Amino acid sequence: KNYTGDRLNLGLAAEKAKRYGLKVEMVIVADDIALPDNKQPRGIAGTALVHKIAGYAAEQGKSLNDVRDIAQQACDNLWSLGVAMQTCNLPGSDDEEGRIRQGHVELGLGIHGEPGASVVDTQNSRAIIDTLVMPLKAQAGDGRFAVLINNLGGVSALEMALLTKELAHSALKENIAYLIGPAPLVSALDMKGFSLTLLKLNDFFEKAIHAEVETLGWQKPVAFAPLRTVPHSALHDRVEYTPSDNPQVSEAVASVTKTLIQLENRLNALDAKVGDGDTGSTFAQGARDIAQRLEENNLPLNDVPTLL
Repeated sequence: KNYTGDRLNLGLAAEKAKRYGLKVEMVIVADDIALPDNKQPRGIAGTALVHKIAGYAAEQGKSLNDVRDIAQQACDNLWSLGVAMQTCNLPGSDDEEGRIRQGHVELGLGIHGEPGASVVDTQNSRAIIDTLVMPLKAQAGDGRFAVLINNLGGVSALEMALLTKELAHSALKENIAYLIGPAPLVSALDMKGFSLTLLKLNDFFEKAIHAEVETLGWQKPVAFAPLRTVPHSALHDRVEYTPSDNPQVSEAVASVTKTLIQLENRLNALDAKVGDGDTGSTFAQGARDIAQRLEENNLPLNDVPTLL
């Protein structure tokens, strides 16, 4: 990976090995596109894919030079970008506590907790995926891609599943051939963040990522395709009614819906003490739907039994 410590230590190790008569080649992964004009991009999660492809080439009996060239070709067809809601907690240090403000994400931070390129004022999953996908797509261009969804260590499985769903509906969906993950393949201790890596596929790369390995953490690629659907007859569970007007009832409905929406967080907090903490959200969503129909004059306000 293109970090000072990695290059220094591995470079010294390579020189030492050469002095012992060993043939050594070095490939530097620099897949981070957070700073487009950076002449020395960092190496992040794409490193795992380079290892997989180089390992497959070696298993096929390729020469060291061939393995190096294939690994370099993988590096040249690799683009990554990540975000984090919270940086990692380094043992014995609390200097970074609170660096990323509540409700924000840091774009392009390093896997050792290095500061990112910018801060984005959102924690909306769709907005975050779009923020990553657009520059990745611009850099990678068209083609068939394997996309690695990498958990940086502290994101729950539920949240990673939601992010994967948003990726499946993103501007990249027509170019995704395989999904790898979500999985913590290149993590940063407990960093609450994730990254996306695009690998532009050719026949060799496709065989390489599918090759069986004993490594426990490797996630086998999954072909990306629309979900199979089963036709079903329509279910009719709605009440038929004719919209009507009644100012007094309208005022009462507006008051109830407004109150339920305002109490969403409070009701969730109360429910969390004895249940699953979603009562407020459930009531508020229903209230928003009713309030919208009220605004559109689409309720039987003069027929209270039907309204209820």
